[in-house]
Amino acid sequence: MPTIYTRAPDKLTIILGTIPVRPAGLRAVEGDSGGTGPGTGLVSASPQGRPDRPITNESVLTYGVNSMTTPSGLLPIDQLINQDLDDLIRKARPQFEALAGNRVWLTGGAGFLGYYLVLSMGHWNKTAAPGKKIRLTVLDNYVRGVPAWLEGAKSEEIKLRKHDVTHPIPTDLEPANFIIHAASIASPMYYRKYPLETIDANVNGLRLMLDYAAERNQKEPGSMKGFLFFSTSEIYGDPTPDAIPTPETLSRPGVVHRPACLL
Repeated sequence: MPTIYTRAPDKLTIILGTIPVRPAGLRAVEGDSGGTGPGTGLVSASPQGRPDRPITNESVLTYGVNSMTTPSGLLPIDQLINQDLDDLIRKARPQFEALAGNRVWLTGGAGFLGYYLVLSMGHWNKTAAPGKKIRLTVLDNYVRGVPAWLEGAKSEEIKLRKHDVTHPIPTDLEPANFIIHAASIASPMYYRKYPLETIDANVNGLRLMLDYAAERNQKEPGSMKGFLFFSTSEIYGDPTPDAIPTPETLSRPGVVHRPACLL
């Protein structure tokens, strides 16, 4: 795993370990030995993303600067992530306070967006009083396996459960007070190949979660406190520059965009 350092917002230096993919837009700088290194699978790129020369382990890459930097006095990635999580919780403290002491279901929690949701709740729990910890159940079909970062996030309060949201909800799940529905096929390659399955997760999966929420509130009024459904800006097609960020009030009748099947 790479160790990543930073000195300023416009300067990022990476001391590479073994990385299976090429970070887009990174450019090799003076000090790169030019070899391939076993298992790196990495090729450097120019600022325009064009392939350059291979990079070895311990090569130095600089993003956003023209001169080589050294790791002296720089911060490792773990500290950067913790600072980022501290900042996230500070800015969204009212939302975390609302979740505190409650049970949350997160569907699609093993995905890209689930990453920071899971880590941020775990980060909150590190300093929360026992009665203020967030109890999170991550629901996912784990079709690509359980990511290492998610295995590492497991704790007494964070549990993993294999579940396909298009199937009936298991009756042995700990009841939820909040549901975050983020399960979907998000890759352009796969949502085009499996449009019906994508719609199933977003429509039928959503319906099952909403039915659960309604039934839970009927049995125990007020027990279901919140429901968040992740969507995509692609439902608006290609907004004009003056509509970015895109408000939910934007209406473009007749505009259909391929990724709109993500809802």
